[in-house]
Amino acid sequence: MGGDKREKEMMRCHYIYDKGEKILIPGCGTGDYIDKIEDCVCDKRPVTWAGFERKAFKEQVEKMKAHISELELLVENLQDKLKRRYL
Repeated sequence: MGGDKREKEMMRCHYIYDKGEKILIPGCGTGDYIDKIEDCVCDKRPVTWAGFERKAFKEQVEKMKAHISELELLVENLQDKLKRRYL
């Protein structure tokens, strides 16, 4: 699981050969037509499954931190309202 070279290639620009012809496949979904791999805007580093999962994990952690911050503000506001009501 995750070690398949073909799956890794799908995440970035790469060439395939069809009937002896070299064809560039854009892999990062830019929607732009490119005719040279040098014009590829994908991350140039090879993507491993571990790297892909690490990035997804970090993104999820950032979302959770933002949500926690929102909840902390909500708790502070509710505590202020309770103090004003019962003081």
